[in-house]
Amino acid sequence: MSEDDRIGRDEPTGGAEPVEERPPDEPGRVRGPVFLLVAIIGAILIFAPIAWAFITIVAAGSQLTTATRTIFWVIWAIALIAFTWIMIAIWKRGA
Repeated sequence: MSEDDRIGRDEPTGGAEPVEERPPDEPGRVRGPVFLLVAIIGAILIFAPIAWAFITIVAAGSQLTTATRTIFWVIWAIALIAFTWIMIAIWKRGA
């Protein structure tokens, strides 16, 4: 029995071996709806504090002075812009 007889036909014998071709990964049908659901939940989580602050300002607006109300609205607008910017950055990074 020679050394070549002991080597199975499926075992590599050295050198470059052919690689079995496989189709590229294809996204499933659920990928789009799941991504949309994650985006909606993320938007709710990001904008919930801003909405809560907005509702609080509106509810307490009659008891605040004009200057205080203006300061709160300016801070709220800055927070809204910052959170919107963060959400767009996260969306672009995830896409």
